[in-house]
Amino acid sequence: MAKPEPGDTVFVGRREDGELLDVFRRRADGSMSEITPEVERVEVDDVSFTIHGRRPHPGVEGWHATAARDNESTDAMLRGVVQATESQGWALACRERVSANMTRYGLTRRERETAWLMLAGRSNAEIADALFITDQTVKNHLTSIGLRAGVSGRMMIAARLLGIEGIADA
Repeated sequence: MAKPEPGDTVFVGRREDGELLDVFRRRADGSMSEITPEVERVEVDDVSFTIHGRRPHPGVEGWHATAARDNESTDAMLRGVVQATESQGWALACRERVSANMTRYGLTRRERETAWLMLAGRSNAEIADALFITDQTVKNHLTSIGLRAGVSGRMMIAARLLGIEGIADA
């Protein structure tokens, strides 16, 4: 999910009736990305505004980011630097869901460690280094996890562990 992080500059365009037009974030490295589809609503006061993100899944809280308004912001075009974000509800719900699914599929301790690192975006080589095992052992663990979960491939394993519905069985 592309939510703003502390230090990002956010731009929010709104119509006179308050309806959102576009929301963009600019990271410290200068890259820009549109996050309009991720935003549910924006609340505005005299000194700041809060962007509320959509809920990624039913029963999971969305995120919100608070930004200090710059002196030249208008209600039609808000600009501010993100001070704080909140996504703990989403992160906690995901951790709980993944842990429950790991138990459901009967993953071993080492398979769980491998899966957590895979979900964090680590490559097989990085997982092997972190767990002091060989690349082949990482591949074996991922294959075993896929067999237990009834899927194949990293993306399908991740989707199954995260509890994302609508994925085809292997």
